[in-house]
Amino acid sequence: MKYAKKLLAILCTAALCLSAAALSAFAAPAAPKLQYGSDGKFKILTFADTHLTAAPQPKLITFLGEAIDAAQPDLVVFLGDNVYSSAGESEEAERAAIALLLSPLLEREQRFALVFGNHDPEYKAGSIEDVMRMYHEIGGELCLAIDEGAAVDGCGNYTLPIYGSGNAEKIVSNLYFVDAGTGRGPDGKGYRVVSQNQIDWTTAASDALKAQNGGKPVPSLLFQHIIVPEIYDDYYSLPFELPFEISFFEEYLGKVRSPMPNFLKIDGYVMEPSCPPHFTQGQFDALVAQGDVMAMISGHDHVNNFTAPMRGINIEQISGATFDGSYNAAPVRGATLFTLDEAKPWSYEKKLITYWQLSLRSGSEIGSPYKNFEDVLQWIPYTLEFLLLALLSPVKWLTRALG
Repeated sequence: MKYAKKLLAILCTAALCLSAAALSAFAAPAAPKLQYGSDGKFKILTFADTHLTAAPQPKLITFLGEAIDAAQPDLVVFLGDNVYSSAGESEEAERAAIALLLSPLLEREQRFALVFGNHDPEYKAGSIEDVMRMYHEIGGELCLAIDEGAAVDGCGNYTLPIYGSGNAEKIVSNLYFVDAGTGRGPDGKGYRVVSQNQIDWTTAASDALKAQNGGKPVPSLLFQHIIVPEIYDDYYSLPFELPFEISFFEEYLGKVRSPMPNFLKIDGYVMEPSCPPHFTQGQFDALVAQGDVMAMISGHDHVNNFTAPMRGINIEQISGATFDGSYNAAPVRGATLFTLDEAKPWSYEKKLITYWQLSLRSGSEIGSPYKNFEDVLQWIPYTLEFLLLALLSPVKWLTRALG
């Protein structure tokens, strides 16, 4: 297997050198199809915001390995902001950081996919397409990420179908991957908006899957680094306008956004206001109209981990796996496991696997998460929010029961 990976990397490099015009488009190396297991399950372990820099982060790498061992996933997904900042000063540093990030997966021959976040394109010695190429060269046949090419904005818009356990020709479920990209929005503030040609590409992919499925939508999950602006339509609200301006909220949320989450509708932890683009080209509306996406899964806001059902789609914002990059030691720091069930394709299970939970497992080499007073202090707001959620739970249940 190791020799095969080396040979594949050499062949890929040679092919890329001979065809410079094709550098922006990548096809996944030949690999077995994604398929439900004999138990009818398919498990996706998602790492958001690893923020690996050029500085050594042994705890992060150990955590990745132990999380994979605990979850035994069929696929690992890196949800963006995978490598950033000082790792992007040179090609050598970028390549070394990616190799370090993937080392626990290569050791376990674990297949993976990825999207890029707003920090991944900070690579200064080349383009984001160069970064995608490095993932392929280092990951070999384990890397299932592809790029649809220059006709679609960004890098890393693709689908991965999941086939039935007893029928390798029958698509049971589908995974979308969308590049949220980098840069500012149309007003020069906030984050880049998913473009119209990306929306058109997603709609076309959805229609193609429907055509293969007798005209019926194929149950899907969508992975995208930055959450959609529509989260503010129903899930953040105040009964009054703020009588003052806060520069951070104006820059990243826009003047009309409320930083106050509606805990009667959100399930989970919100420790900072979600930071989507200020505007939308209609991505969420298009997904609702297609009717195949069960959940949009995003990271970006490291200390949040919640589910917000909206117009038939669950908005899932998952917490980061960051160690030394930023947001250090939040109690929800970890990985999120999504489990699909072939017998119930229009549903899924979500489970947070935290750093501190893994540290308590027998034989864990991560070490204690409570190294200093700051680590302990971070539990206080989560504890207070947990108590608030417990107090609101009867009201939340009654509100939802009454519609």
